[in-house]
Amino acid sequence: MDISEKQLADKIAELNPRRGEVYLVKIIDAQGYEQKGNDDDERLAVVVSNNQQNEKKNIIVIVPLSSKVKKIYPFQVATFFQGKPGKAKCEQVRAITIERFRAKLGELTEKEMNEIEEKLVFVLRLESLIKRKVQAIVQKYLKLSKL
Repeated sequence: MDISEKQLADKIAELNPRRGEVYLVKIIDAQGYEQKGNDDDERLAVVVSNNQQNEKKNIIVIVPLSSKVKKIYPFQVATFFQGKPGKAKCEQVRAITIERFRAKLGELTEKEMNEIEEKLVFVLRLESLIKRKVQAIVQKYLKLSKL
């Protein structure tokens, strides 16, 4: 269903994506093993970008959700959304425009979001950054304790 530019602008004005919320989003450009949508090119996705970025309503970072749970890989998170088991496919994290958002359907639990954060650290290989930050904090604390 095509909508006018005014209808789209009105719909975007109503949207206020927040981290952890699940939306139906339009994914029309998926190729190969990338997550595709249903027959209408729509699929569930959870917002993972920070709320400061989300308030700009330009680019939102999402992780696609899948209802196929035959196997959950080390970079995926088991979810239970709207009474159904599923998984967050953290290896397919991507940025999309707000125009792709169709409808808010709910949100994941804090536990599920914490697990998604951990998997994104793994997928994006941010362990060394976290280690450096922790070391800097410890060094600062040790210097302060010598005073």
